[in-house]
Amino acid sequence: MYLKERSWLLTAVALPLFLTLGCSADAVKKTAEVSPAAPSGVIGEENPAAAPQAAAAKEQPSAAASPSDRAFVLNDNVQTVYFDLSQSSLNDTAKDAVKKNAEWLAQNPAYMIKVVGTADTRGSTKRNQTLAFKRAAAVRDQYLALGIPKGRILVTSLVQEAPACAPVTEECLAKDRRTDTLIENKDVASR
Repeated sequence: MYLKERSWLLTAVALPLFLTLGCSADAVKKTAEVSPAAPSGVIGEENPAAAPQAAAAKEQPSAAASPSDRAFVLNDNVQTVYFDLSQSSLNDTAKDAVKKNAEWLAQNPAYMIKVVGTADTRGSTKRNQTLAFKRAAAVRDQYLALGIPKGRILVTSLVQEAPACAPVTEECLAKDRRTDTLIENKDVASR
């Protein structure tokens, strides 16, 4: 009798734990996050292989919000930067967009930014993750060259499982070859 009760208790505890761990592993595959281990004020460099450690570290509470714990949002004053197929280098149009963004950022120095690179859905997840991060790093490097302090910039990549629009056409896929510069949401961050 004692053994049956203990077996039931073990199942009741282990099953939810197993399901939770399985779900969190899927979330790590979908998004590559900035390493929360990076000290405040340092450009976040992701290491896709370190994603499980990063996810575990994010779950631990901290006294002060690190830059990677802050809320970031799209802002109408900052343009999306688009890339050519399979490219991570900035073309002239992309450089112009980054320059305009840097001008706005220079006028609003109190905001942290997160540069999020994405890739379209063609190719392997690993290839797209690498390409998306290289795109974000290219935009970050351009911001640095234009005088935006590195302590304000976080870099991450997002691996999408489905296109951002439908029907899936070349024009649609081109919308996923981009970086978005997200601005710190002061309303959420101050809570």
